[in-house]
Amino acid sequence: MLRRRCAGRLPRAHAPRRTLAIGGGYMMTGHVKGKARAPRLLVTGAVGQVGAELVPYLREVFGASNVIASDVRQPPDDLYQGGPFQYVDVLETTQLSRLIVEEHVDTVVHLAAILSATGEQVRPPRPPTAVPAQRSV
Repeated sequence: MLRRRCAGRLPRAHAPRRTLAIGGGYMMTGHVKGKARAPRLLVTGAVGQVGAELVPYLREVFGASNVIASDVRQPPDDLYQGGPFQYVDVLETTQLSRLIVEEHVDTVVHLAAILSATGEQVRPPRPPTAVPAQRSV
């Protein structure tokens, strides 16, 4: 009986990619039946140590056009040419919100941060409320 139930399933490696319904209504939050698309991801801090490794992997999994890399620093050529890149400061909430709405972003991977050594060199230091990781939920 167990064999019969599992026989029709595809192995995990060959399963189709996960898709999300295209939103409709106010701010594209509703669901429209019959239409599906791959999830759109926004990676903040994509030029950093973790982001530079994570973005190529996510683009391989979800497709290059579905992963938007963003940072305030100049990206290396391979990251810039590998898919969409936007210069966005996460402290500019209107700019970030506009990007999320216009690009129909479903998930934000928040990697933007100030490293301790870099943050201590800045004079005067930013107040603790200006560090985006402390305001993120």
